[in-house]
Amino acid sequence: MSSVLRSTTFGSVAHALALSCVALLTVAACGDDNGGSGPGAAVATVAVTPATPAITVGGAVQLSASTRDSDGDVLTGRSITWTSLNSGVATVTQAGLVTGVGQGTVVIRATSEGRSGEATVTVTGVPVSSVTIGPDSARTSATVAVGDSLPLQITLRDAQGNVLTGRTVTYQSSNPAVVSVSDNGLVKAVTAGGPVTITATSEGRTATATINAIKPFLLTQVGGQNLPAPIPGNPSLVVVGGRIILYPNGRYAGRINYQTGPVVDEGTYTQSGTQIVLTSTTGTSVNATLVGNVLTRSVFTFVQ
Repeated sequence: MSSVLRSTTFGSVAHALALSCVALLTVAACGDDNGGSGPGAAVATVAVTPATPAITVGGAVQLSASTRDSDGDVLTGRSITWTSLNSGVATVTQAGLVTGVGQGTVVIRATSEGRSGEATVTVTGVPVSSVTIGPDSARTSATVAVGDSLPLQITLRDAQGNVLTGRTVTYQSSNPAVVSVSDNGLVKAVTAGGPVTITATSEGRTATATINAIKPFLLTQVGGQNLPAPIPGNPSLVVVGGRIILYPNGRYAGRINYQTGPVVDEGTYTQSGTQIVLTSTTGTSVNATLVGNVLTRSVFTFVQ
């Protein structure tokens, strides 16, 4: 009886020892497998998200990178190095924060243990928020004599009021048969008429200027020389080379060409019927008579 008991006890102990060895061997084998997700697993892939973000110049986006082993299991605590392949378009910190520098597309790369992943970042300019257009920064209307041209000034700004450059602008005339406009904003009076609306558009934002086209008439010096000048009648008349400009507010400005050479002058004028007196800032004056569409100077006292 005791012999049988000793045999059974010995067999149980041997079986238990055998199972323990199997368990130890299994654990040892698992610990030697570098393809798993344990501390010794190698990085097999790197994924960057978001993969195709878009930002504006001066804007930023946060990227993140995840590492996985060959089984697709996520690995944590691995070192990541961030690189911008074109720092002129965007820069990136070692925390993965991308900042737009200039317009364009750039690849941002994340590298870990020789493996890398990429994101393609598109950087666009700050959008146009407002458009202004006119003969100058203070006016949005003008009068141009037939045959003359006038460049319009356009200003684009962002939402913070900063001036934007290098943007595409298109121009359109509401009546090109009266006032035409070129691709670069040069308006030309084709025939008398108006008002004509010139519309400038950039990135969906628009602004308008009003242009009137007027018929020229002649300022004739006694002795026969003819000096062209536009007909007055609009408070936004502008000085045009070779023209005498009469403003409805009683002021004039212009370039008078006569025998002694060109003289630029300005001052005030008064009109009584067909009689007009131009008085310069120097106190000299010109008396003239309006006959039809010809302004005839009967007295000439301006000197250079």
